[in-house]
Formats: sequence, C-alpha cells, structure tokens
Amino acid sequence: MAKVFVCFTGSDGSGKSTIASSIFDSMLQENKKTKKIYGRYRPLLTKHLTALAKRLFLHSNNEIFSDYDGFLNTRRSLLKASSFISRIYLYTVIAEYIFQITIKLTIPYGLGYSIISDRYIYDTIINDISLYAGLSLDETNDLLRKAWYFIPKPDIVFLLHVPEQVAVQRKNDIPSLDYLRIRNKLYCEIAGSQQFLTLDGTIDPSILKKTVLEEINRLLKN
Repeated sequence: MAKVFVCFTGSDGSGKSTIASSIFDSMLQENKKTKKIYGRYRPLLTKHLTALAKRLFLHSNNEIFSDYDGFLNTRRSLLKASSFISRIYLYTVIAEYIFQITIKLTIPYGLGYSIISDRYIYDTIINDISLYAGLSLDETNDLLRKAWYFIPKPDIVFLLHVPEQVAVQRKNDIPSLDYLRIRNKLYCEIAGSQQFLTLDGTIDPSILKKTVLEEINRLLKN
C-alpha cells in the first residue's frame, strides 16, 4: 500500500488531536507524503439555523452548561416536531460535509497523499446528527454505508477512549459528565459495529504512538 488513510476518533478530551499530530510529525520525518486534516463538520448554513433556534428556544447561552439534559431535549424536540425541518437539517449537514471533505481530503488523497484525520464522519454523525435526531445504531451504520459512495473510507480507525473524569480534567469547556457519557456510549457502539481499534487514551503517549505506528506500517507494507 503506497498510501494510508488513518482516522482518530473519540469524545472530547480523549487525546485525538495530540496523537494525530504526533503521528503526522513522525510520518513527515520518515519522508512519507502525508497531510493532516481536521475531519469533523464545520457548520456553515446550519450555524445560522442553530443560532436562531438557541435564541428562540433556549433560556440563555449558558444552558448547555447549566442544564445539558434540557439543552439536548430541546434540540431533539425541535427536530422531532417537524420532519421537514429534520430533513432539511440532515441534508444540509451531509451536503456541506461532503463538500468540505472533498476539498480537504478526497482531492489530496487522490493525488497520492497519506491522510491523518483528526476526527472524521463518525464524529460528525455522532455529535451533529445521531445525538439530536435520535438515530438507532442500525440507522447510523446505514448512513455510514451511504456516505462511502461520496467520501473515502479510512483504512484504519482508532477510537481514543478515556474515563469521563479524566476528560473533564483535561478540558475545561466540557459541559458535564452526562455530556461525555452520552457520547462515549455512542462511540463505543459504533466502534463495535465498525471494527475500530480502541486505544486507552490514558496510557503513556510514547507507548500509544508506538502502537499506532506499528499498525500504520503494517498497512503500508501490504
């Protein structure tokens, strides 16, 4: 394999960005033709829709921190209240995401670059779609199957997992433990069905890096 597409996924504070940057640097030092990208969806059109919904339905901008369950239920209710709004939101997120990934990933990958992706469609589906639309695991996997017609599927996906208490110590902008528990559950379910390699994000970074590089080199030798 002349190139490899590696993805790091996981909830907030799990160490995705740190290990992705470390692996990218190592591959550059080995003179491998490599690009590193941020692979999660960046809202454009939906940014304005979300901002409007917050102003209309949330009591304050701090509600996500003071009452995360209330915030989550409000967003779910908005999507469930209208199938039209739900479809518009879903199709807008997917269309924007495919465009973003085409520019950042699909084109350089087609030109022969290896890709190190800090987050990818899994993070987008969990955090921007499944969580609010209440998709089942089967529906989520079906959405992924359809996505591969439009964007590249990674050669290997590493799920970084850490206990919720560790994550909140690493990052001070995590709303609550429930925020993490809900997401960790979704990540673990998808990891099991999509055969991710799960890594303990609390172990020594040098050991973590060695493990990942061994897997990448194994793929490159095939």
